[in-house]
Amino acid sequence: MAYTPNPTIISGGTGTGNILSNRRVVDISNEVAFYNPNANPFFLLAQKSSKKVAINPEFSCLEAQEQPVFDAINNSGGYSNSAVTLTVDHGSYFKANDVVLITRTGEIFKVSSVSGNNLTVVRGFGSVVASTIVNDDEIRRIGNVFEEGDSADTAKTVKLDLVTNYCQIFKTSVEITRTEMKSTLYGGADLPLRHKLSGIEHSRKIEEAFLFGQKKEYLTTSTTNATTSHPLRMTQGLLKFITSNTLSVGGGLTEATLNNQFLRYVFDADKNYRKKRTLFVSSLAGAAMNAWAGGKLQMVPTDKTYGITVNRYLSFFGEVNIVLHPLLTGSIYGGYTIAVDLENVGYRYIDDTYLETDIVKDGTDKRKDQFLTECGLEVKLEGVNGYAYGITG
Repeated sequence: MAYTPNPTIISGGTGTGNILSNRRVVDISNEVAFYNPNANPFFLLAQKSSKKVAINPEFSCLEAQEQPVFDAINNSGGYSNSAVTLTVDHGSYFKANDVVLITRTGEIFKVSSVSGNNLTVVRGFGSVVASTIVNDDEIRRIGNVFEEGDSADTAKTVKLDLVTNYCQIFKTSVEITRTEMKSTLYGGADLPLRHKLSGIEHSRKIEEAFLFGQKKEYLTTSTTNATTSHPLRMTQGLLKFITSNTLSVGGGLTEATLNNQFLRYVFDADKNYRKKRTLFVSSLAGAAMNAWAGGKLQMVPTDKTYGITVNRYLSFFGEVNIVLHPLLTGSIYGGYTIAVDLENVGYRYIDDTYLETDIVKDGTDKRKDQFLTECGLEVKLEGVNGYAYGITG
C-alpha cells in the first residue's frame, strides 16, 4: 500500500502555541533552591562553644551553686519587737553568729542558734532598734561576727549538683535506584542532591531536639520499648533545662520589658554583668525589637559568626547577640525568645554526624545511604539562660 501523508496542518503563521510542543527546550535551572537550609543556628553555635566526645550515652556535669543570701519571715501573725524566736522559710540557710538584716526596717539581728526553721536571735543587734516584724519580711544575711578569742566558725557549704542528659540516636536515610543515579537530570545528579536535602533534614532534627527535646530513657523492661532489647534514649532540650528565668510577656515586647524583666535576671545569675548572651528570637519578636531598637542594632560580620546572621544589641547589663531562629514558629513558639550563655552549653557525641554509604546490599539495583549521629546537649548553670514567651507583637 502506498504511503499517504497525514500531517497536522497549521493554517496561517506559526507560534509557540501551535508548533510541536516537544520542540521547545525545557528551561530548568541547574541550581536548586532550598527552603530553610540553615535551620540549626543553636546546634552550630553549641558545637563551636564546646564539642566533646561522650564515653557513655548518659553524660553528666557538676555544678556548685552559691549559698543563698535572702530568705523571708514565715509567721502569719508577725512578731513583736521583743520576740527572739523567729520562724523563717529556710532555716538551713543560717547558722550561729550569722548577722541578718531585715531589709524593710533596717534592723539587724544576730543568730544564736538554729533548730529546723526556727532561729533564736538577739534583736536590735546593730544601731537600729528592734521593731515589729511582719509575715514575709525579707531578710538578708550580711556576714557573721565573733568576739575576741572565740571558737572557730561552724562549717557550712553547698553540695555539688549533678546535671545529666542522654545522647540520642538520629538517622536520616537516602534511597535511590541505580537507574536514577545513572540518568542525566536537570538540577544535576540526583544522589548529591538527595544527600544535601537529607543532610539539611538531619541537622534540623538535631536542632529541634536541642530546643524542644525531653530527657527520657526507655529500658528493656519498658512497655513503651518492648519490641527491642536495646534502650531508647531522648536528649533534653534547652527549654526543658531552663527553669529559673522565664517571663510571660502576654502582649507586645517593649524594650523596657526586655531589659527590666528579662535581661536583668539573665545577666544577674552569674553576677557578671558584662558577659555576653545570645538571643534566639522568633520573627515576631525580632520584628518588635527592630521597631524599637533599630538605632541600637549593629550587624556583626558573618566571618565572625560562622556564617550565621547576627545583630548586636548593647544593653546596660551586657552585650546581646540576636539571631533570628527559623524554628521558633507556630502558635506557641512563634512568640518565644531564648537567651543563652554559649559559654555554658556544649555538644556531646558518641558518634559525630557522618554518612554511611551503601548500607543495604540485598541484590536490588538501588543504593541506600544514611546520615547518623548519636549526640546530646550539655547545659551547665541553667540560671544564666532564660526564655520569654507569649509575645504577640
